[in-house]
Amino acid sequence: MKHPESFSDILIAEIAELHSAEIQLGLALPTMMQIATSYELALIIDEYLQATEVNARRLDEVQKILVYYPRQKFSDSTTLLIAECEDKYGIPQQTVRDASLIAGLQKINYLKLAIYENTHESSRLLGLPKVHSLLSELLARELGFKKKLYLLALRHKRPAGLLPQATSSRDELASRSA
Repeated sequence: MKHPESFSDILIAEIAELHSAEIQLGLALPTMMQIATSYELALIIDEYLQATEVNARRLDEVQKILVYYPRQKFSDSTTLLIAECEDKYGIPQQTVRDASLIAGLQKINYLKLAIYENTHESSRLLGLPKVHSLLSELLARELGFKKKLYLLALRHKRPAGLLPQATSSRDELASRSA
């Protein structure tokens, strides 16, 4: 791959990586949904799958605006993170497997967020209002999933005894630490 020569080149490369990430995730999520034992996790994965399909279409629009049609190459970063999730499929304890899937999805989400945030700001600085608008929509959707995955992770850890239950008074909290 040749080195970028301009900020536009960087934007185009990152849009291509995002598009690849959305395609790869769209291929991996159906299996993750089948592996999930938590109904709530399966629902969020299904919602994420629907979002990745919309995101890929929006990124197609962005590529048309930028007059860039990439050759299909999978994102190495996304490939590694999906493989890490797939490694967890064989975990026998269901709640641990679900927690591992959630953690893996969070890592993928963080990667995508970093790239969406960068491309969003780059498109603004480069004076590309239509691209900026489309990326605003995608960034907002990805931020929404960050929150959903975070809250789901908290709920999965609490029943497993990894997080304390909410206390109703200072005395209860003090007695736990004593």
